[in-house]
Amino acid sequence: MMDTVEFLGVSFRSSTHIAYFLGTASVFINVGLIYAMWMLWGYYRAALGASLCLAGLEISVTAFAIYATAGGTLNGPLVSVDCIWYNELLARAHLLMAAGACAGILSRMSRHDE
Repeated sequence: MMDTVEFLGVSFRSSTHIAYFLGTASVFINVGLIYAMWMLWGYYRAALGASLCLAGLEISVTAFAIYATAGGTLNGPLVSVDCIWYNELLARAHLLMAAGACAGILSRMSRHDE
């Protein structure tokens, strides 16, 4: 059994997991702020493209985690079962952002049709 590392009251399987979590969380927050500005300014296509690229990246990482953990049965210092659900959660969040951008594009198109 692997030892866990405590960080802000949360147990992580290794310090690598803490670094990955902090890195992806900060990227998600920064991209979320940029996404919000693009949506406010009407740059829906840029928001859509960025959201889909990040969702694709997270889906790829999830697929790698599933492969590396043998379908979630193994845990290691670099990849664990937790990587699967965490990256899937991030992918879903990015897909929701993409859906919001699509709604903005569709509303703009309907306004131009009137």
